[in-house]
Amino acid sequence: MKKFHLILFFLFSIRIFSQINVSTIQSNIFKDDFGKSDLEFAESDGKGGVISIRSFDGLSKEGLSVKHYDSNLQLINDYTLDVDDVLVKGMLVKDNVLNLILLKKDKKANEYVYSLYSSDIDNFNFSSKLLFSLDEKFVREYFIGFLFFFTNLSYMDNDSFGDITFSENKNFFAINLDIKDEKKNLEAHKILVFNSDFQRVYLSDFKKQISDRLFDYQDLVVDDIDGTVYFIGKSYENNSKSSKRKGETNYHFEIYKVNEEGQKVISFKNSEQFVNSAYLLHQNNQLFCVGFYSEKNDFRYKGVFRMQIEPESMSLSNQVFLPFSEQFMIDKYGEVKDKELRNIYFRNVFIDKNGDIVINGEEFIVVSYYVGGMNGMPGHWVTKYYYDDIIAVKIGNDNSLKWARNINKIQLGDFRFNSHSYFSSFVNGKDYFFVNLSDNIRKLSDDRIVFLGKKPKKANLYVIVIDENGNMDYKKLMDDSEAEVSYNVKDGVFKGVDKNSVIFQGRKGTNKRFIKVNIN
Repeated sequence: MKKFHLILFFLFSIRIFSQINVSTIQSNIFKDDFGKSDLEFAESDGKGGVISIRSFDGLSKEGLSVKHYDSNLQLINDYTLDVDDVLVKGMLVKDNVLNLILLKKDKKANEYVYSLYSSDIDNFNFSSKLLFSLDEKFVREYFIGFLFFFTNLSYMDNDSFGDITFSENKNFFAINLDIKDEKKNLEAHKILVFNSDFQRVYLSDFKKQISDRLFDYQDLVVDDIDGTVYFIGKSYENNSKSSKRKGETNYHFEIYKVNEEGQKVISFKNSEQFVNSAYLLHQNNQLFCVGFYSEKNDFRYKGVFRMQIEPESMSLSNQVFLPFSEQFMIDKYGEVKDKELRNIYFRNVFIDKNGDIVINGEEFIVVSYYVGGMNGMPGHWVTKYYYDDIIAVKIGNDNSLKWARNINKIQLGDFRFNSHSYFSSFVNGKDYFFVNLSDNIRKLSDDRIVFLGKKPKKANLYVIVIDENGNMDYKKLMDDSEAEVSYNVKDGVFKGVDKNSVIFQGRKGTNKRFIKVNIN
């Protein structure tokens, strides 16, 4: 009888797989002498092809590798841009011109400089011009020294130095600079907004009368119509960074609207709902704030919340807190439990055309332990990174919980800081997860499945899909041996603003290649 059930499950799985309309194209394998390289951006060329930007740091030189491929990932042209000690902060292809926004420290002038490098894509020959510069005296001490080791500097107080955020269709972009207030160490930001022709639209200086340590900047979005910026921060109260005081929340959230006309703010506080982090969405002149919440503390998770803000008046129009569903608990534990989750790492938030919102997260745990030495020799510390279950939740535009799913997954990695075990995309109402996994997939009770991963350098490329109604399917896209390289999903980037294609870089030894995944 068990054999019969397994056969039925296998047949059912094959039928499901055929419904996942995803195709892949691989480039030819190439080698270069750059040494270590990372895929920074990949963008549509406007003609069906794609342009990739890789940063490299070799023994003899460092710089950027620019490659132009056609729609079948056949190489058209490549170019090496000789720049050192730079961060690639943004990329835009417009009117057959490739534009790169680079950040570099000018050591002689003691300035941090944003430069625009541009070239016709049919004949790479870059010219550069200054976009903006900032005196080093305005840069907080903890960013200096870290700036060119990490590309996302959100480690000190959740603030960032110089992150660039594009609007939905890349008509505008904002540079957000967390700067030093020289007199009182207050929370201070400098926000610059440019249009797609790289003309500065406005500059806004933001300062809040609160110590920098008591205000956590969290997220920023840009209006695609006029370049208005909305950003959210967590403001702690009673001169304390403690999240709880007398059993209630010791903080409130503030959402700021910034444009040429000035600044507006709305604040909100829920004494009994604890929110670790909140995120913004802006689409069709609608502004939303979403995230996970708890009824216990900042580090537990009972469900999700959604708030809608009226952008003109900056007033709260509605809000809802939704606990995880019974289906979610069955997915996770095999039974319904009255239990809050912990160790959830927020990953992505997407909004559908009809206003439904999808939130993706992941259970992430860091464990360190000491291993004693043998025969009197000194021991050492070992740190392991556990990337476990994927959490996906869909909130309807009517404030209902459409579905909540837990994808059982066990992965152990020795990854670099801020790396992730999956890459997600939202296309045509479906939630796609690209994951490095082995073929060790086990069926559990209650029709649940657990994906057991292994080290990314040896793992196969899978896609897991949750459809509009919360039904889950999966499919192996590429076997590790077939690909001849290992595709690491943490390097995934979207190709173009439509986000229906994803580019991954693979490597094995000196061999490298790209894969384009088309979501149809």
